[in-house]
Amino acid sequence: QTLRLYYKVYSGSAPLGHRRQVWWIRRNEPCVDGFILALDDIERTTSEKRIQRLRQVLECYPLGDPRRPDYLDELANAIKERYVRFGLQTDLDEALQLFTEALALHSPGQPCRGASLNSLANAFGDRYGLKGSQSVLEERIRLHAEVLNHRPPGHTERSSPLNSLAAALDDRYNIRSSESDLEEMIRCQREMLALCPPSHPCHARASLCLATSLRRRMGSQYDADE
Repeated sequence: QTLRLYYKVYSGSAPLGHRRQVWWIRRNEPCVDGFILALDDIERTTSEKRIQRLRQVLECYPLGDPRRPDYLDELANAIKERYVRFGLQTDLDEALQLFTEALALHSPGQPCRGASLNSLANAFGDRYGLKGSQSVLEERIRLHAEVLNHRPPGHTERSSPLNSLAAALDDRYNIRSSESDLEEMIRCQREMLALCPPSHPCHARASLCLATSLRRRMGSQYDADE
């Protein structure tokens, strides 16, 4: 009901984008803030209900049930989305725990193992961004490399883990300046660029990343062509 009242006042001010609406928003910031907060409350409530339902569903699939790892992944993703939205570290910790449990139940060779690995690797990326731990970074790199093994050349989803591994190697190179990290990062970026032809929306970004890495290497191995 609160949201409906705020929306009625907000939307009735003028057509979207109209100068009068801009004026109204600036003159009525408390009302607009209330509208946004009401939306946040609804989003939080919806997220809570979804997580609660997934917890209930998971209880119906005990250890040993072949569908349990899929619901573990789904619950972990919902909790991680809540972490991204609201920034609670406990959510990230729980998501990591659930992703780890799900991965342990996806045996090697199963089609879903690659996606489960990727989810866990990305969660470790969030943990590294939060704490900057060297051990977390090493695990993140290891997992992204394993994801690539599940998505060999020719796989339609290979570009994403290539980009993620290159970013993780970049973080480690910034810490210890290892030439092997730089070379592996360049290798990933070359392959990434090959997957993004000039007509691809990511071509410019892939070109810039590779050019930046090659420039780093110029000091010891200058190559004018590159």
